[in-house]
Amino acid sequence: MEDAIRIIEGLDTSNSEENIEAKKMAVAAMKKQIPKKVIKKEYEGEEITGYLCPTCQEVLLHQWDDGFIIGNKKSYCDKCGQRLDWSDEQ
Repeated sequence: MEDAIRIIEGLDTSNSEENIEAKKMAVAAMKKQIPKKVIKKEYEGEEITGYLCPTCQEVLLHQWDDGFIIGNKKSYCDKCGQRLDWSDEQ
């Protein structure tokens, strides 16, 4: 995916503003297909951990110390479409 992004970024689009915008949109969409690790957020003084999208900071799920969970480990963020990597989380 990174190679494809480099190729598209290197294309000559100087002939029109429309082509420049299309290239930017294509690269942005491709970058969202590369998984990013979710952000783990500990709430001070609370028995809860939040997990956030690394791109838009949308709350993906909350987990209490007793194991109770609200939300689920989705592959993509519902808000921005970023592909998510949960490999470091249990």
